[in-house]
Amino acid sequence: MAGNRFLDEREAYRILAEGEYGFLSLVTPEGGPYGIPLNYVWLPEERCVFFHCAKSGRKLDCIRARPEVCFTVVGPARVIPERYNTRYESAVFTGTASIVTDPAEKREKLDLLARRFSPGDPRREEVVEKYLPAVCICKLAVRTASAKRTPGD
Repeated sequence: MAGNRFLDEREAYRILAEGEYGFLSLVTPEGGPYGIPLNYVWLPEERCVFFHCAKSGRKLDCIRARPEVCFTVVGPARVIPERYNTRYESAVFTGTASIVTDPAEKREKLDLLARRFSPGDPRREEVVEKYLPAVCICKLAVRTASAKRTPGD
């Protein structure tokens, strides 16, 4: 367990770019904790994470009441039983979440999510059009990034 586990910010963004899903941690309007796994798309040029959700629900209630959030991504992990340890890397991001209100941006981000998770699907445009009225797109503007990895092999 010796060694420096902390990685530089560049590595945090690499983990974010390679991740398939993350855990969004929020605070409820009543002040309680709420966390939820979700898939996302990372746009480094905007320094933002985008995700979709229903047009109403607990996640949006939390974002509207307390937009400061935390987002965690865990890269490949492997338990090493003989060492009582787990080999992993993870990245943690803090920032402000908001709801995308511009219709063109909403369509663009939903299309990016569809491209990421269903690449090459010839029905992508049709699916985006179908679900666009029913979904909300949220943006997490990243303020801080940190990462760590267990040392060793």
